[in-house]
Amino acid sequence: MTSLKKETTETWIRVGYVRKPHGIAGTLRVEPLTDRIERFAVGSSYSIEDSTLPALVIEEVNDLPDGDVLLHFRGIADRNAAEKLRGTYLVVPESERPSLGPDEWYVDDLMGMNVVLEDGTTLGTVEDVEAYIGNDVLVVRKEGAVHRIPMVRECIRSVDQVKRTVTVASWSVAEDEEV
Repeated sequence: MTSLKKETTETWIRVGYVRKPHGIAGTLRVEPLTDRIERFAVGSSYSIEDSTLPALVIEEVNDLPDGDVLLHFRGIADRNAAEKLRGTYLVVPESERPSLGPDEWYVDDLMGMNVVLEDGTTLGTVEDVEAYIGNDVLVVRKEGAVHRIPMVRECIRSVDQVKRTVTVASWSVAEDEEV
């Protein structure tokens, strides 16, 4: 999930990308930007990023085999109305993010964190988090050197969100070619 600002000082989180209209009744094909698919439930409401439109409330949800969802919102009655939302993002206030369990972090919270070895040696900064079937992988960069570190207990010793530091086991670091 990516954070952004709407018209207030509150931080907003992108939870879905509106790909395109589906059919003629105002239904939208949406790519979820969250792994919590239950967020898209009948009665849930969303704002549109950088828009003054009122919040949209889901009236109907259908899951698609490719991971997208078909959403029908109250007040979006036809394809023309749906077409105006193509390419927009569905957002919610950061305060509505579900709380996480131990050893869970939001990707946008990890971005930009300093990464250090257990002895304090700086590896670089989290530039990306790559999603793989078995686990996510931190992409850490410093002066052209890129390290990929699996997000597993054997490699990640701690994540300090206050100090914005990820401490990793020394043996878990592999260096990619310079880019």
